[in-house]
Amino acid sequence: MAEKPMGLLVAGFNFATVQEDEFNDWYDTEHIPERRRVPGFVNCERWVGAEDPRISLATYDLGSLEVLSTRAYRAIAGDNLSPWSKRVVGRCRRICRFEAEQLNPGRLAAPAPGAGALLIVALNVEPGADADPAAARLASLRCFAVTTPAW
Repeated sequence: MAEKPMGLLVAGFNFATVQEDEFNDWYDTEHIPERRRVPGFVNCERWVGAEDPRISLATYDLGSLEVLSTRAYRAIAGDNLSPWSKRVVGRCRRICRFEAEQLNPGRLAAPAPGAGALLIVALNVEPGADADPAAARLASLRCFAVTTPAW
């Protein structure tokens, strides 16, 4: 039986309404360590806006999307956020959150400790369909299909 493809969780915030020191402390000392302890979280990376450093986008490589349904993840997410997480997240403006499943190559995590830049490209292409030459060049990159509505 083939292994399930890797998953990707992406979440973005504008934290302009939160003290920057508190947001960074929360993120670095609670949020990321909690997720790294969950089996199946492979990489956790934070990206900061080049033009607006109060924009933060996080990418989480997952062993599979099933990780987000495990007891370990549910214990730290949703209604089970810590009081500190509820306070910080409640004061941020969520820009996006979506889950995706890796199409190509299927089981390749981001390099550790990470890359110097992040590029997210949205293409409206049917998975498996022949694509134009420009899109075909993306075949050497990690490609994902979004599995949940982006919000």
